[in-house]
Amino acid sequence: MTGRSDTVLVGVDGSGGSAEAVGWAARFAAGRGLGLEVLHCLQVASLYYGGGFAGSEVLFGDLQREGDRVVAEARDRVLEVDPALRVRTEVCTDSAAAVLIERSRGARVVVLGCTGRGGFAGMLVGGTAATVAGHACCPV
Repeated sequence: MTGRSDTVLVGVDGSGGSAEAVGWAARFAAGRGLGLEVLHCLQVASLYYGGGFAGSEVLFGDLQREGDRVVAEARDRVLEVDPALRVRTEVCTDSAAAVLIERSRGARVVVLGCTGRGGFAGMLVGGTAATVAGHACCPV
C-alpha cells in the first residue's frame, strides 16, 4: 500500500450500497489525483466455526470466486469513472471491520456503503460501517 496522502480505501460486498460507494470513492480519488484500493473480505468464519464440515473446501472456493467477481465488478466501475485511475483490488479472509480499521492507518479516507449484505433492512449504517467509523485512523 502507498502512503496516507495518496490512497482511498473502499470496502465492497457486492451490494447496491457498495456499488454506490465505489462510484463515490472513484470520483473522490480521481478529483484529487489519489489511488484507490478496493477490498472485499470473505465471510469464512461460519465455514470453520466448530471445526468445519465436509465440503467446506468447495464452499470456500465458491466464496473466493464470488469475492473475485465482486472486486472485478468494482474495478470495472472505477475504470468507468476514470480509466487512468490507479486501482488495486484484494480479496481477504479476515474480518472486514478489522482489516478496514488496520488499513485505515495508511489511507486518506475509508469509503463504505450505507448498508450491505449483512445489514438489516432500513438501517442507515450497517455493523461493519459503524465499527470502522468508530475505530478508523482516518475519516470514514
